[in-house]
Amino acid sequence: MDGVGGAEFFGYTDSAHADCLDSRRFTSGYMFFLWNGLISWSSKRQQCVSTSSAEAEYVGECNAAKELTFLVQALKEVGYDGFGYESNYHFS
Repeated sequence: MDGVGGAEFFGYTDSAHADCLDSRRFTSGYMFFLWNGLISWSSKRQQCVSTSSAEAEYVGECNAAKELTFLVQALKEVGYDGFGYESNYHFS
């Protein structure tokens, strides 16, 4: 079974609106898969207080982009060459 659109490497990110009643901070997370196997994930409360759900999504996606950059470089260093320019990194 292939990933999103037949991709071998794909990821998801999401944020939950102010689910901490004490601090009113958002929780954001991401997951990255390689051949449908989970290789990296995170779920944590954001360090900043976002004023909108769009801002919270942006902060969460920035954290996911940092991890994506690290994963792509690490996979290239071990010889994985499945990243073509036609690849789409799917975030939802």
